[in-house]
Amino acid sequence: MPLATMLIFAGSSGPSMAAVLVAANVGGRAGLRIWLGRCLRWRIGWGWTALAMGLPAALTIIAAGLHVALGGSMPLSPAAGHALMTVANFFLVLALGGPLGEEFGWRGYAQPSLQEGLDWRGASLGLGLV
Repeated sequence: MPLATMLIFAGSSGPSMAAVLVAANVGGRAGLRIWLGRCLRWRIGWGWTALAMGLPAALTIIAAGLHVALGGSMPLSPAAGHALMTVANFFLVLALGGPLGEEFGWRGYAQPSLQEGLDWRGASLGLGLV
């Protein structure tokens, strides 16, 4: 099981690790600093961020509520009684196994590189196909 976990982590972090290596190889420390600064620049408002974070949760709650209202039942969550572990696990999955492992590579390095020759739509569609 530990080997499988390590392989999943390596696979999900591959695009970001590749971006770090390519940025450092192409631009050295200065290139790596510029790339990381570009990745960490906040470009959207808080309202859009709240919508992106809150809408999936709201839709899930609405769907569960409708399910119960229409006669369905909700099984007890395996996380019941383990709130601290659930919160910690959420952040571990987000940081180690979630989008942070890929997005720095795909959106942080590949997208801007593709946009040098394509508009943002073409670059996004090409990246989406990959």
